[in-house]
Amino acid sequence: HGPSQTIGRLLAFGLIQGCRFLWWDSVHDFDEGGGAVGQISLQGHAGLATPSPLEIKSMKQDDLSRVVAIFGRGRNFQERIAILCESKGERSRFVEAVLTAIEEKAD
Repeated sequence: HGPSQTIGRLLAFGLIQGCRFLWWDSVHDFDEGGGAVGQISLQGHAGLATPSPLEIKSMKQDDLSRVVAIFGRGRNFQERIAILCESKGERSRFVEAVLTAIEEKAD
């Protein structure tokens, strides 16, 4: 799964690889073979979350149906990020992919 998302305020390219969510600054960086700028392991204490009150306050009402937050082990510590998907459909597919990755870790 590889949608373009807004992570924080940055446009980024992300994908789920096995039990990890990885992201790059752009599709170009990914295509050029650059290393991911961030990753979250979807193993252990990991999963889906709701947007925080501050995130909700900073978003347009129309964006709330496209946002999803995930948490898990980052490179050095527990991380949580909110992702604004391009559409409601993309959000649904992303949530399904995250849940599948979490489910696979339990096997």
